[in-house]
Amino acid sequence: MAFDYNAPAEIFAGRSMRGPRPMRYQRFETGAEALRFAIEVLPRANLLGAILEANERRYWHAEIRKLYDSSNYPLPRKEPEAEPEAKIQSAPKIQPASKIQAAPKIQPAPKKSKKAKESATA
Repeated sequence: MAFDYNAPAEIFAGRSMRGPRPMRYQRFETGAEALRFAIEVLPRANLLGAILEANERRYWHAEIRKLYDSSNYPLPRKEPEAEPEAKIQSAPKIQPASKIQAAPKIQPAPKKSKKAKESATA
């Protein structure tokens, strides 16, 4: 049975991998609008526990994703967001040996005299 993108649909969302959340219910005039909401608006954690119901059939998160990615999906898709630069790690830059500065020499702490040790413990 093929999915009807023009039929009314409902989304039940709220359960997530992070724990229980209040159940969220939303009704849409078309299945395509419900799919758009599920993929483009719902937080990813809520999508994992989301259920789309259309034509008396339930679709889970993996099926929702497949229906949205299908070539039959009638609405324009939102452009995928680029990864934030903070999350992208680049390789550290290596300086040539001529530009590397030597570490400063660390002086050892002066030794305490026997009299100083005795007065500190008293």
